[in-house]
Amino acid sequence: MIAEGKVKREDLFVTTKIEANFHFRTKVLEGIKISLANLGLKYVDLLLIHKPGENNVGTWQGMEDVKELGLAKSIGISTFDEKLTDEILHMAKIKPTVNQV
Repeated sequence: MIAEGKVKREDLFVTTKIEANFHFRTKVLEGIKISLANLGLKYVDLLLIHKPGENNVGTWQGMEDVKELGLAKSIGISTFDEKLTDEILHMAKIKPTVNQV
């Protein structure tokens, strides 16, 4: 629809998530590139950590890297409890836009 000119990209709000196998700072970029290729887009409006894991801090740092590269306009978390959210808030250069519950 975008390619056909029926819909403008800026009129859509696209969200995707980084899956658990990409929950490392060095892997988040790879994960978003796969998602963008699958979606046929240059960026997403919101990128979420799919669910908490063992490397939340490193994953969040990778999310910040992706946002700074312009591949995601906003970044957030999904199903993080209060303790895990606080862990991210205390170290984040860029605060989560959303905690999808």
